[in-house]
Amino acid sequence: AINTQLSLDETYGDITPVRYSSNGLSSFVSIMRGCENMCSFCIVPFVRGRERSRSSDSIVDEVKKLSEQGYKEVTLLGQNVNSYNDLTGTQRVLNDSFDAPSSGFKTISKRPKLGVGFTELLYRVSEINPEMRIRFT
Repeated sequence: AINTQLSLDETYGDITPVRYSSNGLSSFVSIMRGCENMCSFCIVPFVRGRERSRSSDSIVDEVKKLSEQGYKEVTLLGQNVNSYNDLTGTQRVLNDSFDAPSSGFKTISKRPKLGVGFTELLYRVSEINPEMRIRFT
């Protein structure tokens, strides 16, 4: 067996991807690496390491560049985008309209106490270009 050491903090957020044979309309933007779910059937945590989120600023900058280049759609990628949490800031960005469930609903998910969550990231990305389609998977 090979002893592989996986980084706990490397996100490659400072690397701008080169897009070959792009259609110029749709693009993928990686927002996180790894996974912490440890599903019995899945190898991702063992080959990609623990969950690490890119900084929200680097994601917003990448989407801005794509918008300036004429892209009409971006898809935010991650193994589990709902658990996105940018810890580069020191405070939790609280926005009750995003973080609180609608009337009559409750949640069992644990919200992080610090950082920028996925709903806030979606909001920041959507403000870049109101006509750009934002998808995630």
